[in-house]
Amino acid sequence: MNVLTKTVALGTLATSIMIAANPAQAAIVQYTNRASFLNAIQPGYYLETFNSVSITGTTASPINFSNGTYSYRASVPDDFYGAGSNANRWLSTNIATDTITFSNFSPAITAIGGYFFASNVNGALTAGTINATVNGGSSSLSASTNSALNFFGFVSTDGTPLTSLETFITQPNGAFIWPTVNDLIVGQAQPVPEPLTILGTATAAGLGVVLKRRAKKLTTNKID
Repeated sequence: MNVLTKTVALGTLATSIMIAANPAQAAIVQYTNRASFLNAIQPGYYLETFNSVSITGTTASPINFSNGTYSYRASVPDDFYGAGSNANRWLSTNIATDTITFSNFSPAITAIGGYFFASNVNGALTAGTINATVNGGSSSLSASTNSALNFFGFVSTDGTPLTSLETFITQPNGAFIWPTVNDLIVGQAQPVPEPLTILGTATAAGLGVVLKRRAKKLTTNKID
């Protein structure tokens, strides 16, 4: 392979890398592991524990949450119900079939995640199928679980804001269970390298290889 052929091949490789790094459609990456989700978002996120929610009665909807940097609204058609224990409170609904909606994020967010599971009529953990969807169904997760550590996370990798998250229960036959959320995190995705940066790196590396091989060829010719 001559130098010209090598240069063309490296240019093709760099173009392929640029295309792969620049998808045509918005991408929302899903996470079911909290640690992996946290690695994908920037520091300074807002963690809401819901320990301010009453567990002795219902709370009118909507509820506004804020940490001074981020704010958002949680709403249900009826009222909220504080599940869990006094030491570890969870956000749930008063009506089993209601959907919890998180929206009105300020500033706009590109990452949201938390623990999603089911609770029973007494507000205790129970087995069930919990669902979560963002941006009106653009991306969805579902799990049948009996764990209060069932994690769902969504990260927008192209900067498209996540404007809403809805969570609800798939009701079992002959019983009712309630959608429940704990330790909700909102924040920003880690920045993704620009395609031109990747292309520039690949091209520079390719030119370096060509120049080194040229230098080697010239040195060899001088010896001969």
